[in-house]
Amino acid sequence: MSDKNPYAGLPRYQIWKRAVSDREPDDVDPQHAAKFVIDRSTKIASAGSCFAQRIAERLSEAGYDYLVTEPGPIWESAQWRKSHNYGTYSARYGDIYTTLQLAQLARQCKGTFGPAEPAWTKNQRYFDPLRPRIEPDGFRSLEELQEDRSRHITAVRELLSNSDIFVFTLGLTETWCSRIDDMAFPMCPGVAGFGSFDHKRHYFRNLTVNDNVAYLEEFLDYAWSLNPALRVILTVSPVPLAATYESRHVVASTTYSKAVLRVAAESICQKRQNVDYFASYEILKSG
Repeated sequence: MSDKNPYAGLPRYQIWKRAVSDREPDDVDPQHAAKFVIDRSTKIASAGSCFAQRIAERLSEAGYDYLVTEPGPIWESAQWRKSHNYGTYSARYGDIYTTLQLAQLARQCKGTFGPAEPAWTKNQRYFDPLRPRIEPDGFRSLEELQEDRSRHITAVRELLSNSDIFVFTLGLTETWCSRIDDMAFPMCPGVAGFGSFDHKRHYFRNLTVNDNVAYLEEFLDYAWSLNPALRVILTVSPVPLAATYESRHVVASTTYSKAVLRVAAESICQKRQNVDYFASYEILKSG
């Protein structure tokens, strides 16, 4: 006697018709289960693409213990601190769109990486090529920029050491890098008036699944060297690419990018028990 159809008797969440088609959009929950849970006593830190800002805002609004190690000068108003990107994320790193940027952050914390790209200048002010939007009007001097970067790296070490949960939102696979030291920029030099683009100094990369897995593991190994108990939640931003440098439609590049990031996140989750995936991309795309 042959075995039953292997799909017979599966839970409803594994069958599209029962889990999606026959349910109202608000009743669809792609998350299903989690490796670990958080409560309002859990210290949560976050980083990532611009979508990660929304996660940080919602956690804070809901009363969770959102850890901020770079709160800004206490003598300045809350509005001023927000305009200068204090509290946008747990530390003042700005948007971290790619896993290569995240790996570079770990290298800075270890003291093995210092960007060779000179500070970007505009109107006699200095902008950090690693965090160009951090200081709205730029720094007054190169020394001020470097001092701020040093304080920032100290704050990153602190948040990794003291967090219970670190949430990272993967945003992009496309990036521009320096030919000098392969540094990845958060934006292409020359965009929005920050820096100047030069094909002799800058080149384009589109990170593969293997690239993303390797850079995530590099960061995780460093984070766990500081805090072995740290648990990590990965998400994929549902925000589409604003533009693509690949010679194809931006919709195709967006689909490719999100697929690569989702596979990379899944690979890490399967290999590491203390890394889980939160289905923010699936929740928004299935609604």
